[in-house]
Amino acid sequence: VNNTSSELNVQWKVIWLDSDGMEIDSLVSSWNSLALQPHEIRGLQGAAPRVDAADMRFYARKMP
Repeated sequence: VNNTSSELNVQWKVIWLDSDGMEIDSLVSSWNSLALQPHEIRGLQGAAPRVDAADMRFYARKMP
């Protein structure tokens, strides 16, 4: 959600974990860029890279 009156540039990524909590190497675990327009709400979706993925961590950071 961009609650501001300016464009908001962010990056996000998902790290997938197996049932032991170990990170699963994946090409989808790289940073993705996203520009949110003022007051825009955007949903993100994705799929686990392997069937043994049991959990995930979502990271987001604001770009200057």
